[in-house]
Amino acid sequence: MKYVQADWDEEWHGFRVDPREYLAVLPALRGALPDGAWAFASADLTATWVKPHG
Repeated sequence: MKYVQADWDEEWHGFRVDPREYLAVLPALRGALPDGAWAFASADLTATWVKPHG
C-alpha cells in the first residue's frame, strides 16, 4: 500500500508494518473510496501479535 511502511525484521523473521502514515491520510481519502470501503477501512481491527518461537 502506498502509505504503509513495511520493513523486514530479522528477529521476527517477517515484516514489521507501520500503518501510521496511512491512518493519518485515511480521513482525507474518505470521499474517494467506493461504497462500503470507508466502513471497512475505518473499522477497529485489533490484532494480537505473538512473537514466534525460536
